[in-house]
Amino acid sequence: MSFAASLPKTDRALWSRATKHPFFEAIGDGTLPIDAFNVSISQHYHLIIGLGSFTRTLAAIAPDADRAGLRVVASMLEPEYDLFRRYAQREQIDLDTEPITQCSDYLAFLNASARTDYGHGLVAYYACERSLFEAWTFARESSGFSSPYAEWLENWSSSEFERFVQWIARCLDAAVGDGCDELRDVFVGTVRRAIAFWDSFLP
Repeated sequence: MSFAASLPKTDRALWSRATKHPFFEAIGDGTLPIDAFNVSISQHYHLIIGLGSFTRTLAAIAPDADRAGLRVVASMLEPEYDLFRRYAQREQIDLDTEPITQCSDYLAFLNASARTDYGHGLVAYYACERSLFEAWTFARESSGFSSPYAEWLENWSSSEFERFVQWIARCLDAAVGDGCDELRDVFVGTVRRAIAFWDSFLP
């Protein structure tokens, strides 16, 4: 088993908490109030903007084999920004609100990981994106695309997003080989912050 594939097994209970989080369970079964969801969208917008900056930071320190791909990823976020802006206009959401503490802490941890070195940053990136994909896939499997949140389910549980997460996994395995306990700690730290972020949206 590759290092990337083994990472969720580092703390199986924690990974389950992240990928079957009550926030996504409520999205899936239709019990999440729209107001709570809309608050989450304004904060996810801050997170995605921050991830764009984080990806550019990773690209700057990446080996040649990964650099072009990361730059393409950073440049392709604009359609996702547009999704947020269209939804915000339709729902009258203010995207200029301040990021909550959990969002700021999440992004600070990601950026600190990238400042350590490429391997640390890539582990954090993988943890962030894989947990996001699996959590939204869990919600989609409960609700299907008939959900009022269908456009978001499609955005974050698509086959394209899955292939992107798999690409990060391949980059990670190439960069760190068998990894080490310190990198597993980065994975766990990132997942803990994802859980704290999603906890903040529960009514």
